[in-house]
Amino acid sequence: MESIPMYKPDKYENVVLISVPSHEYLNERQVVAYKSHRKKLIKWLKREGKDLERLTVVCEEFYDRLQ
Repeated sequence: MESIPMYKPDKYENVVLISVPSHEYLNERQVVAYKSHRKKLIKWLKREGKDLERLTVVCEEFYDRLQ
């Protein structure tokens, strides 16, 4: 019996680009577009001086609430 590979979330600047539930919901084309959008957002936040470490914590707390 073959095992199904687990999705490991890609990270950019230590921020998860697509959560597991989102990855399971989106089709492959949407995944590519969403990753690109998230990278641009993270670059913008970094350039504007937003705290990426705090952003990561907020994302993790939000994700934990979804579980």
